[in-house]
Amino acid sequence: MITFLDDIDEIKKLLEGAGIEVIPTVEVPYFSAGVPCGNPSMIGDETYETVLISEELVRLGCTFVVRAIGNSMIGANIFEGDQLAVRAGTNAKSGDIVVVFIDGNATVKAYFEDESGTRWFLPQNDMYNPIRVDENMDVRIVGTVLSVQHNDPRVEYKECMKMVRNATRNSSDKPITETMI
Repeated sequence: MITFLDDIDEIKKLLEGAGIEVIPTVEVPYFSAGVPCGNPSMIGDETYETVLISEELVRLGCTFVVRAIGNSMIGANIFEGDQLAVRAGTNAKSGDIVVVFIDGNATVKAYFEDESGTRWFLPQNDMYNPIRVDENMDVRIVGTVLSVQHNDPRVEYKECMKMVRNATRNSSDKPITETMI
């Protein structure tokens, strides 16, 4: 029998009883309208809700969370719907993933400064073009991404079936035990 737990106190007690550390959480602003990972564009209203994040992220400087929209950052393992924990007001270094407003339009990109001092915002998907910053652009880096939380992480059905086939092929109707995992 499989039981799905939904009582947070019961879950916490079960985890702690198994010696698993439960990480304390803190509320921070969450901008659910999202920031495009694609071509810079206007974003929705500026209202926000709150979301719980780990105290560790707060210690690292996380000040807010945004939802990723689009697919220009898939090479950096950022997908549609992911939550990005962002540290506001920091200086970006080459290679940092940033939330940036370019001429009033928001996007998520990798920041890079080349040998000549030219600054770039780089997608991590070949379907999109890099953005070269010039003196006529109004560029405002809102913050650097500290962490990515994937939305609805799942294993594809075909991968699950492959694992089940391998497990049944390698055993003779023996139940799979923890020592086999």
